[in-house]
Amino acid sequence: MNIYTIGFTKKSAEQFFTILKDNKISKICDVRLNNSNQLAGFSKGRDLKFFLSRIGNIEYSHELIFAPTKEILDKASSGNAQIKYGADVIHRIVYSTKKNGLKELKAAGIEVVEGVCRDEAEKLNEVFLKWIVHKMPFIVVKTAMTLDGKIATVSGDSKWITNEKSRKFVHQLRDLYDGILIGIGTVLADNPTLTTRLDHLGKNPVRIIVDSKARIPLDSIVITDKSAHTILAVTERASQEKIAALLQVGIEVIVTKEKADRLDLSALLKILAEKNICSILVEGGSRINYSFFVEHLVDKVHCFIAPKIIGGTDAASPVGGKGTFYMKDAYQLNDITTERFDEDILITGYVR
Repeated sequence: MNIYTIGFTKKSAEQFFTILKDNKISKICDVRLNNSNQLAGFSKGRDLKFFLSRIGNIEYSHELIFAPTKEILDKASSGNAQIKYGADVIHRIVYSTKKNGLKELKAAGIEVVEGVCRDEAEKLNEVFLKWIVHKMPFIVVKTAMTLDGKIATVSGDSKWITNEKSRKFVHQLRDLYDGILIGIGTVLADNPTLTTRLDHLGKNPVRIIVDSKARIPLDSIVITDKSAHTILAVTERASQEKIAALLQVGIEVIVTKEKADRLDLSALLKILAEKNICSILVEGGSRINYSFFVEHLVDKVHCFIAPKIIGGTDAASPVGGKGTFYMKDAYQLNDITTERFDEDILITGYVR
């Protein structure tokens, strides 16, 4: 049996292939790349359109599992009785998320199975769906804290709260997402690199620095290091002379409006989405994290908890700001998963 797919990411293909093997299906072909070597050569794009996990009772020898492409829809609209991929006639189309063109497919005599594992599909394709539907990047806040809820000591020291295995996972996240965002406070305190450091060659995300007044030193690593592109987001309060100096050394500067005396994050994210930055990992401090939460911009949270206690009334916590006055107003995480990284615990959830 051949299962034809369109637009897998490698990570999603690996998950999908595990399910295929469980159902004794050994071959998958990527239609767009005409590739049948199992996981080799799958698309690295952001257009995974489905996820299928109940395929034990397939009646036909050939199925196309996909989001309908223009080519297929054109054939269906023309009344073509046989829609083919190569020499194979497609009898049935199975898909997960809602798509256009189903009427034409059904009219052409194709059996259409709708909404299979929709929740799983939407979760696997969460980045693309957020970007294509809302024209905004998918926002993931990553933080790490001690057992008493601190992200640094009273002196600001934070190296290291988590262990090496946890930190390696963070680099895998950087490899996964398009951008990485911090505030100017983190730059001034830690002078980070914000690149991906893995055993294999990882992808460096676009570095995005929120710095309303362009206070960033020109000798900061994110300015001098050219291994990744850096975007500095400022407001009109930033010095034109400083902006000119940043542009001179190859830094992209985005000037955005203000909202409540702060840089308007929502406006910035819309601009970034237009630049095809579809997902952003926020690795900032308590202030920038609070700004994302209070503006209801967070989609997903990764929170590491390390079994350490450092104390300190003035030691920072993951989310600062004014906070909420009542527990009923707390930001609730849903679809919670937990994972162990040796002694560290990672809690992952979605903000709905």
